[in-house]
Amino acid sequence: TLSDDQVHLRDITASVIDLAVRGYLAIEPVGKTVGGQPNDYHLIRRKPFQGDPALLPHEHRILEGVFGSTHESRLLSDLEMEFYTGLPAIRKAVYQHLVTQGYLDSDPGHVRWRYWIGAAILMVIGGAMAAVALGWSVGLCVSAIIVAVFGFFMPRKTLKGRHAVDRIRGLEEFLSRT
Repeated sequence: TLSDDQVHLRDITASVIDLAVRGYLAIEPVGKTVGGQPNDYHLIRRKPFQGDPALLPHEHRILEGVFGSTHESRLLSDLEMEFYTGLPAIRKAVYQHLVTQGYLDSDPGHVRWRYWIGAAILMVIGGAMAAVALGWSVGLCVSAIIVAVFGFFMPRKTLKGRHAVDRIRGLEEFLSRT
């Protein structure tokens, strides 16, 4: 998440695997296909997570999304139509943690929205001016597009965050070469 300022499903999957390594849940394959790959996975709660101070807020939300307060085990396929509803809260918790820990200045989603709202305002003003001054209207609309595109890249990391990204990229480079 820190390297590209976005919480992808692969980031959440990595957190689930980390939670399994730390003993909060077990992941067991279920069934086999022709190629030998499992049809599904059984996620089994191994220890209680409610109120556990060792868990980060997003980790708690992930476990809550998987098991809720009542389930001791779930099939991964059963979560297809449920888990996605908790994704916005998980993403928000990840961003808040990165801001709290001093890696980011502010939530990247909020930064992007501010730029996109500014671009939308420029586009509306440009559209309204089309009848009066076509040149200005085109200029404002082009500016709106530029602001919207560059707004995606505007979230800013702190110096601590920049150093962490450098270490992450160094590790990625090492792993790709060895």
